[in-house]
Amino acid sequence: DHWSTLFSTVIAGGGVSGGRTYGTSDKDAAYSLDTPVSPEDLAATVCYALGIDHELRVPNAENRPVQIIEDGNPVTELWS
Repeated sequence: DHWSTLFSTVIAGGGVSGGRTYGTSDKDAAYSLDTPVSPEDLAATVCYALGIDHELRVPNAENRPVQIIEDGNPVTELWS
């Protein structure tokens, strides 16, 4: 009973410009028509708002550096 190809979220505070939408979907709200944002992009956006480098590497259990978010880019347009 839901579409796994599209999700919506509300972002507020942190300097985000309020009262706007970002992106559009088809008539069934099933697929993005423009500016798709992945879950990784959303996580990178939250990091950006908090002042955390989304490319930060931290040591894993074997003490090897791993990126906290892989393949995500912040949606900086939310601040314009």
